[in-house]
Amino acid sequence: MTLREYIETEIIPRYDAFDGAHRRDHVGYVIDESLKLAEHYGLDRNMVYTVAAYHDTGLAVDRKTHHLESGRILRSDELLKRWFSPEQIEIMAQAVEDHRASSNSEPRSIYGKIVAEADRQIDSLTIIRRTISYGLSHYPELDREGHWLRTLEHIREKYADGGYLKLWIPESDNARKLEDLRELIRRPALLREIFDREFPQSAGIYGWNRQSSHKIPTHQGTTLRNAPAEYCAESKSQRAEGQQGSVFIMRDAAPNFVNSQNMHNFELTFQNVFLAMEYLSKQRYDEIQTELNGFINEVYPKVRENLAETASQGDRSDNAGYREAKRWDLLISTQMSR
Repeated sequence: MTLREYIETEIIPRYDAFDGAHRRDHVGYVIDESLKLAEHYGLDRNMVYTVAAYHDTGLAVDRKTHHLESGRILRSDELLKRWFSPEQIEIMAQAVEDHRASSNSEPRSIYGKIVAEADRQIDSLTIIRRTISYGLSHYPELDREGHWLRTLEHIREKYADGGYLKLWIPESDNARKLEDLRELIRRPALLREIFDREFPQSAGIYGWNRQSSHKIPTHQGTTLRNAPAEYCAESKSQRAEGQQGSVFIMRDAAPNFVNSQNMHNFELTFQNVFLAMEYLSKQRYDEIQTELNGFINEVYPKVRENLAETASQGDRSDNAGYREAKRWDLLISTQMSR
């Protein structure tokens, strides 16, 4: 058995069990791109090929530490000793460990830089599709608007100016492609159009059909037309009867909105506040508006401070404080811009 036969029959098929963003097409791309980049450096092509093939195998164990698990899998594969020395196996294992885009450290070898660069796969449409697919696979409880916010958050955090993604190989075409993607990120309306076009197809693949009375579209100017009929009916009825209460989780909206510790409920509350306010009495409207202004003027700056503080702590993609602050910042900024 040759090295290529072994990897194609025993390693590559493992990717069939991973999420849609990390299937055979992805590892095939990383292998091909790694071999192309390696031509500029006169490297051992078998080592380059093996690093690329193993780079995401750790997803079978744990998403968060998959790069480390991938290195462990490569080190512990006894069959690789048929083709490589212990020193070569260690170089390859380190390269696999170093490939992750969110790592703050530079890869320890040219092999690590090559697989990291190849793994970037900077194609705007592919990135959007992969982000949607990953969200549908790992966060099926989110509604469509939740998936849009998660997609926007991830793409901004990773690829926007100041994002954590780093490029290592000047011979790669990734720098030009990254600038094209950043131009798209600077046009969120166009990015949303692409998301809306791609989401139904991805949702169909994953069998996603989440139905929820809380699923409130937040496109500017379309909330009333697209709101659930029972929601609007109940709101209108309450207003007609002079009630100052609200509906669903809109009850005592601003206090719950400010104090909620659950991000999903927080998002639902935020969306419902802006929808239901259109049906409230003038008095209740003014009360909530005052509380929301207080939130924006007092709490929002604290969120920004938290974001700045946590951004400097370790691996940003895995830092819970950073991600929570980032979600608050994104959600609030989106609503404030409407």
